[in-house]
Amino acid sequence: LINPISQPAVGERIRPAFPLGAAIVGGFASAVALWSVWFITHLPWLGLRESIATPITFVGWAAALFVFGRSLGLRQTSEGRWNEAIPGVIGAGVLSALLGLLMLGSKLTEAPPHTFAEGTARVSIKPNAALIALGFVALGAVVGLVFGGLGALVRGVRTAEDGSIAEQPWLARMGLVVVVAAAPLLVIGGLVTSSNAGMAVPDWPNTYGTNMFLYPLGPHAQAEMGPEYPKIFLEHTHRLFGSLLGLASLTLMGWTIAATRRGKVGKAVQYWAIAAFILVCVQGILGGMRVRMGDVAFENDSHMLRMLHGVLAQIIFGLLVVVAVMLSNAYATFWDTQAHKVRTLPEFPWRRAKALTNGALHVLLLQLLLGAAYRHMRHDHILYTHIAFSLVAVTMAGLGGAIAAGAPAGAGPLARSLSRAGVLAAAVGILQFALGWLAWLGGGKGPEPETVGQALLRTAHQANGAALLAIVVWAAVASRPMAKAIGPKRKGPAPAAGVPAPS
Repeated sequence: LINPISQPAVGERIRPAFPLGAAIVGGFASAVALWSVWFITHLPWLGLRESIATPITFVGWAAALFVFGRSLGLRQTSEGRWNEAIPGVIGAGVLSALLGLLMLGSKLTEAPPHTFAEGTARVSIKPNAALIALGFVALGAVVGLVFGGLGALVRGVRTAEDGSIAEQPWLARMGLVVVVAAAPLLVIGGLVTSSNAGMAVPDWPNTYGTNMFLYPLGPHAQAEMGPEYPKIFLEHTHRLFGSLLGLASLTLMGWTIAATRRGKVGKAVQYWAIAAFILVCVQGILGGMRVRMGDVAFENDSHMLRMLHGVLAQIIFGLLVVVAVMLSNAYATFWDTQAHKVRTLPEFPWRRAKALTNGALHVLLLQLLLGAAYRHMRHDHILYTHIAFSLVAVTMAGLGGAIAAGAPAGAGPLARSLSRAGVLAAAVGILQFALGWLAWLGGGKGPEPETVGQALLRTAHQANGAALLAIVVWAAVASRPMAKAIGPKRKGPAPAAGVPAPS
């Protein structure tokens, strides 16, 4: 999606400085990995003991910091002084630990003996909670230094003279990290709907009367909460992952605004970043309203709020993809380095690629509405309309993907990005069509799944649909500047190769 290499002149000195951008990106990326592994290892259906789940979670965290350190490598000035790598990996470890405290809060309290039907629970904080929290942050610094530093050592020393040092576009990478942070939230939200667990926690913003960042989860709590714990786990972790996305999108928005004021990025992308953050906040409020105005009984629940909450989640995902594509180096440098190459390749249907990818996007949005309406209302006529319209959706995704996939690599990085998006759109579109039929045949018909397998099948269809929508957004955004570079369609012969289109 991005080309992160922007080479300095040979022999250029690298100014020693704390790599704040690198630490922020590495910290959020490692936190997403930490949270995701924690969620998987603590799934109630797996039944893993803490003695097993905790080491696996730690390995996932360490692996994420190792990968980050390896991507950073050891930086060295011409005088031989190292910079960036060591403070960068330590900063990433500390930030990921601070973000992890939002999840670690469940370990800082005693598990209350209560069930879903009993309402408010009184949770007591452990006497050594503050010490545990400080120790976890210190552990983050150590894990970052050891495993992040090991990754940097594996990558080796990078100098300006060997041509491997790059000015890392950390803001662009942050855009990608925020997209990745939204992905598990969408999956967990899909599990909440597929399991009919949206009202498992009856209050908001607290959880059973307790600050949601301190509500206990895990095997030590599961034994005290009865058979409704799996639903409580899904709904509560959905809220926690929402808070992580909120912090990530807030950081991205502030960073983008600051970069715009320094003239590093265009003004348009900051408006998209602001819109995405605002909608993330709106989404959180909608989720709270859905709980406060909802009902445990499906027939009495707030179906419109449920549907709106589900649809807006995928729209936000698409907006975050827009920001990530616009921040990418391929997109940002298009008019300076690639537009002339596009004009020399007028035989490729650039305008058709834009038209079909944008057409596929609009069709998928309509299909999203139909799918969400059925998931949250369970009316048969909506289901059959959704099934029939899926033929249109898969056809448009296939056509748009096929045209985009043929974008010539010689036109530059953005064209190659468009081609990759086209291949993925066609492949994921076919997979989505197959998952839809599988969900219809084996996913169950009622709001409450009969088995865990049915819930997973429903969620797979929903999550893959979100991925398809995001990929088509990627293709639609990437195609726009290339179609614009060709200029409006004119009558008469095309301009000779190498001659720019008239403005």
